[in-house]
This record gives sequence, structure tokens and C-alpha cells, in this order.
Amino acid sequence: MEAIREWKRVLRPGGKLAIVTPNHRYPDPSIYEDPDHVRIFDAQELRRLLEAAAMRPIGSETIFPYLGGHTVFGLRHYRILSALPPWSSSGRSLLCVAKKPLEEGGR
Repeated sequence: MEAIREWKRVLRPGGKLAIVTPNHRYPDPSIYEDPDHVRIFDAQELRRLLEAAAMRPIGSETIFPYLGGHTVFGLRHYRILSALPPWSSSGRSLLCVAKKPLEEGGR
């Protein structure tokens, strides 16, 4: 939470913050073995955290859908697969974009 508050502080009003982090819903837990990742989020948790810091989430999506070893197939069909359940929510990375309000308490 402290990091998000600091990013918000240095953003100009109306500025956008993009966060990319491992996705908690990714089915292969080996991506969590990086000791720098203290906490792993899913989209809803990250959205709530941004809202608690008075940032306005404007979008989130996952990147690199889990394809159970079919990476060549997946790369060819990434646009289709990334839009379909269960792949749409189980990508390896989570991208969330939020906007700093134009004024405190505003939009």
C-alpha cells in the first residue's frame, strides 16, 4: 500500500499508473518462487488496493495465458485464447491500470 501511495503522490493529476505483477490465478505456482514477490495478487485484490489508495482503476487484464504446455499453439492463437475463459483470468502476469483523480476526492 505504501508503494501505491507514493506512486500516486508523484503522479500528476489525471496521470496513469500501470502495474504488472504475477497473477495469483495462474495455475503454475513456480512463478511465485521469486523472493522479490512478497505478495501475489489477483485482479480483484489489486483493484481494491488501488481504490483504497484513492486511485481509480480503469482496466485490468492478464498476459501470457496458461496453455498447459501448448505454447506454440498458444502464441499463434493468443488473441483468441486471451479473451476466453478460463484463459482470460489465468494469465501468468496481471496488468492493472489506474488513474490519479484530477483533484482529491474527484474523478
